[in-house]
This record gives sequence, C-alpha cells and structure tokens, in this order.
Amino acid sequence: MDVDPDTNTTDPTLGHIPRYTCLYNLQAKIEAEEAEIKAKIEAEEAELKGLLQKRGLNDLFGKVEAEVKGEVQELQNKIEMEEAEIKAKIAAEEAEIKGLLGLH
Repeated sequence: MDVDPDTNTTDPTLGHIPRYTCLYNLQAKIEAEEAEIKAKIEAEEAELKGLLQKRGLNDLFGKVEAEVKGEVQELQNKIEMEEAEIKAKIAAEEAEIKGLLGLH
C-alpha cells in the first residue's frame, strides 16, 4: 500500500486532507501570533508611557517610544515576509493541485 503524501499515512480511513490546508492553518497561526504580539507591544507602550509621564521623563519616553516603534517595524517586516512565503507556498500547492486535477 502506498503512503498518501497528503496524510503521510497508509490509513485510508483518515480521508483526504489537502496539503494546502496545513499552509492555511500555519498562516492563521502566524496572524494570531501577530495580533498577540501587537497587543503585548501596545500594552507595554501604554504602561511605559504612564510610568514615564508620572516621573516627568518625557524626553526619555520619546527615545523609548522611538526604539519600540523600531522594534514594532522590525516585527511587522518579519511578519510580512513570513506571510509572503506562506502565500507563495499556498499558490504553489494550489497550482500543483490544479495541475494534478487538470484544471490549468
């Protein structure tokens, strides 16, 4: 019995699970992690802003804010690159599946 490349098993009772489903799930996971990271950053920014304003350290806050914005931008760039890679994988998988099904 051949191993099904989509389920990585010889068990026919598992049914057909398209490979691109895993890629969609990965994309959803990355988007959820992105939202979680953004929420944490916003909470940390708000906390820092409150603490620094209480102490009258507005100039220090400006520096910290710029640094945090730089880190946020780096994270956003990383997320965009990962999303682009996932979309490319999904497109390749869909093209392969269409080719196998003869749906050019």
